[in-house]
Amino acid sequence: MTPELADSRTRAALAADNPRLARDFVGDVPAPRSAPLLQWIQLLESPSVAVSLLSMNPGMPVEPDALVAGFSRLSIADSTASSTLLPALLKRPDLAPALQTRLQRAAALGAAYARAPNAVAAFAKLPVDPSDVQAQEWRVRAALWAGDFAKALAWIDAMPASLAAQPRWRYWRARAVAAIAGTAAAAAAYAEIAGPARLLRLSCGG
Repeated sequence: MTPELADSRTRAALAADNPRLARDFVGDVPAPRSAPLLQWIQLLESPSVAVSLLSMNPGMPVEPDALVAGFSRLSIADSTASSTLLPALLKRPDLAPALQTRLQRAAALGAAYARAPNAVAAFAKLPVDPSDVQAQEWRVRAALWAGDFAKALAWIDAMPASLAAQPRWRYWRARAVAAIAGTAAAAAAYAEIAGPARLLRLSCGG
């Protein structure tokens, strides 16, 4: 077992979000090479403590993927804590713009999963990649849960055409239009959605 191979298989376990397996492997990685791997394990096992430590010590080194992994876990487990720590993390001098966006995305998704009131604002600050279907869908859900139909409509209209054409998003677009402009304004959209179902019932003798 060479140090390179030990390092590689430990990183593979960490990339698979398996800190227990990574801890089994990291014993074969010599110091000081093992230090960032042990930190990554800590970020996955105790994200609240490890992320808080990094937010309070901006000069403490951390690998980008390790930081995102730990912060993502924290965002899912405790969206309030992750939102509280995010501003300090974004001020770290070692954060490139792309890494800042990854942290913002994790915080926004965590807030949306928890139906937190700050989810819409978090997504509003996030430049969403058109190919990021997960963020595209969850920001609309966050807006709908918040009753912000104008934002939901804007975000549905910003979806890629293939995603916006899915039945659920066509339906929620019609609901958003109805909430903003009245039922009459959404009548055509509702009729278009109902059309295929009506034809299916007729073909079956309904």
